[in-house]
Amino acid sequence: MEEVVPGLSDEERQVLSVEDSWWRSRIKKSDALQATGMSSTHYYLVLNRALAKPAAELENPELVRRLKRLREKRGNERHNARVIRERGGNASGQNTVS
Repeated sequence: MEEVVPGLSDEERQVLSVEDSWWRSRIKKSDALQATGMSSTHYYLVLNRALAKPAAELENPELVRRLKRLREKRGNERHNARVIRERGGNASGQNTVS
């Protein structure tokens, strides 16, 4: 039997399990998410809550580190896109001319 690490709820473990396995089962992530019975908003709230807990990294260190890296990368990409828009430029760094 698998040892249960205190600090994660069953819901958090379920979400981490989906994140660890959906891509291997060759199904769409949206279908895997729907199978949990959670709305996408709730799913991602639970995922972010789980990633914030040290217990998650103890339970599945490779997965949690990968998810944190991806989340940080997407956050940086959104930030950079926002800065470019605010400066009136485009992704290539060139200013657009009206």
